[in-house]
Amino acid sequence: MDVKYFDKKIIDNIVWWIPIKKLRNNVRKLLEKIEEMDFILDKFVPKGYIKKVYIDPARHCNIACYSCSHFSPLADEEYYDFDIFKNDIKRLYELTGGLIQEVNICGGEPLLNKNTKYFFSEIRKYFTNSYINLITNGTLLLKQDEEFWKSCHDNKVTICPTRYPIKVDWDAIREMCKKYDIWFDFVSTSKDQDKISFKTNIDPDGKQDFYQRFLECEATGTNCVMLFKGKIYTCPFAATIKDFNKYFNMNIPITERDSIDIYNNSTDDILSFLAKPIPLCRYCGKSYPVGLWRPSKKDISEYI
Repeated sequence: MDVKYFDKKIIDNIVWWIPIKKLRNNVRKLLEKIEEMDFILDKFVPKGYIKKVYIDPARHCNIACYSCSHFSPLADEEYYDFDIFKNDIKRLYELTGGLIQEVNICGGEPLLNKNTKYFFSEIRKYFTNSYINLITNGTLLLKQDEEFWKSCHDNKVTICPTRYPIKVDWDAIREMCKKYDIWFDFVSTSKDQDKISFKTNIDPDGKQDFYQRFLECEATGTNCVMLFKGKIYTCPFAATIKDFNKYFNMNIPITERDSIDIYNNSTDDILSFLAKPIPLCRYCGKSYPVGLWRPSKKDISEYI
């Protein structure tokens, strides 16, 4: 869990007793400045480990969400080859010593890849103490065979569905999880509330302040690292913008500095890479909610 040294409540508890208003306000401003500097340092100082890794067994999806930040409705059918993945996850272990808090299997829709159930044991073999989460829309869960459910159980995989306003028998899925003793937990954005759509905002002219965008972005640092085919990406935008380019015949430039090769770089190289903006940050605007979940029309206006 991330620790905030001086959030508003803590600051209030510190300064409330100071009798002189001007002094009280000055102390408040000082503490707020310290918190701001801590936030900046937390972004730009390389971490000692990677917090969360995201893996896409399938880049495409079987539902289309408005302005999907992974561009999955726009993607061609593309899979993470299992043999390539086995080498990549082994190399990731060599780089990290197994010190990763969470490994999230997502997409796209991960269950479109028939080999996803084999990903679990490969991850658990190397990351014995990490959380392994399967992030899915749930539509294909009841179509999985017994081997899938046993693999979830044996490898301590948590099934983490996102609850979209589509027809899914969640009661039956919960029963399957109960039968095989598998932890089931809706992702935090969909617990007891309607799914919200966000607009993924792209600046095709690349006029964003890349420093400021990196600083403000929740998907940077070691919080949303993506592993795909021998490379690490800071965020989903960097890993999947090629699908946006291809579908809309755009040319958002993708450079070698937007990802880092896991075989030709050291742990320190990778952690340093994750602690600084990439060229693509200039093309990434700030996302914002647009209301209740809606399907994608695959129109460029959803992104620009």
